[in-house]
Amino acid sequence: MGDDGARDGRPPGDDRLQALLTITDTALSRLSADDLMREILDRIRVILDADTVTMLRRSEDRERLIAEAAVGLEEEVRQGVTVPLGQGFAGTIANKGKPLLLERVGPETVVNPLLWERGLRTTLGVPMWRDGHVVGVLHVGRVDPRPFPES
Repeated sequence: MGDDGARDGRPPGDDRLQALLTITDTALSRLSADDLMREILDRIRVILDADTVTMLRRSEDRERLIAEAAVGLEEEVRQGVTVPLGQGFAGTIANKGKPLLLERVGPETVVNPLLWERGLRTTLGVPMWRDGHVVGVLHVGRVDPRPFPES
């Protein structure tokens, strides 16, 4: 890496563009909705060098989040994990509408025991918005304590 932050002679913004192109590949259009979601989450996992990626959607009654899709933590979906709005990691993100980084995952920071049982050490979550409302949360996790990039 040179002094300007570029890799392989490319400007730093090229990495972000390549990541976006990877996620939005037109070949994805041929997949079923479930396969498409898993493929997108897997691509996010690779790009962010994460061990897990989970998407939770807000329930019809808007009182909780429901695990909709996951890569690396598929048990969340299989077990029908729900998180009350305003509680734990994902519930706090949905309630406040702001990203959140946890550098320590455990019973005191998350309500879903699968996260610490899986061995996650750090996790980063962001709200998903539609029409000015939080409709879900996307979170990624790592089993080692490496920090996620700032940008």
